[in-house]
Amino acid sequence: AKEMMQQGSGNAAAWDFALANWGLILFIAGVIGGVSAGYVSDLFFQSRRAPVAFFLYALLTVCCGVMAFSLQSAWLLVFLVFLISVAVIGTHGLLSGTATMDFGGRKGAATAVGIIDGFVYLGTGLQSYALGWITTKNWAWWPLFLIPFGLIGTLLLMLPALVADSELVSDWQTAGQSYSPEAYAQVEGGYKSAMTTLASAESSETLQDKLYEAVGFKPST
Repeated sequence: AKEMMQQGSGNAAAWDFALANWGLILFIAGVIGGVSAGYVSDLFFQSRRAPVAFFLYALLTVCCGVMAFSLQSAWLLVFLVFLISVAVIGTHGLLSGTATMDFGGRKGAATAVGIIDGFVYLGTGLQSYALGWITTKNWAWWPLFLIPFGLIGTLLLMLPALVADSELVSDWQTAGQSYSPEAYAQVEGGYKSAMTTLASAESSETLQDKLYEAVGFKPST
C-alpha cells in the first residue's frame, strides 16, 4: 500500500484506509472466520472439520487467483485480502485447535495441539523469509506464491470424502454380489406373507407362529 501511494497508483483513499485500519480489518476477519467456521462445522456437518476447512481452502485459492490480477485495484485488493484472512484464520482455528483436540482425545489433546501449532509457526517463519525475498522482486508474485499451498490444502481435504465414497460404493457392490436374485425373491416373498399374516392373526401366539412360518425360520427354545 505504501509503495502504491508513493507511485500514485490506484485509489489513494483505499490505500490510506488499508494502512490506517489494517489491525481492525484483521480483527473483524478473525472473529468472522473463527466463529463462523466452528458454527458451520457443528451445525451443518455434525462437528466434522474437513468439509468446512475444504471450503475455506478453496476460498483462499480462488481469492489468490483473482488477487494476482487485481494488485492495482485498491478496494478490490483490500476486500480480497480480507476474505483470505477470514479463510486463513477460520482454517487455523479448525485444524490447529478444534481438529487437533478431536484427534488427540482427552489425554493427548495438548500434545496434538502443540505439534500442529509448531508446524504452523514453522510455516510462518519460512513464509516470512520467502515472501520477504519475493516481494522485493515483484509484488505480483505474492499471490502466485500462495496458490500452490491453497491447492494442496484443498486436495488433501478432498481425500477423506473420496475415500469414503469409494468405500461406500465398494460396500454396496459387495453386498449386491453376496445375494442372488433367488435370495432377494425369497426375502420379498416372506415379507409379503408376514404382512398378510398380521391382518389375519387371531391371537399373539397364533401371530408369532404364523410369522415364523411365513419367513421360514423359527428360533430354538
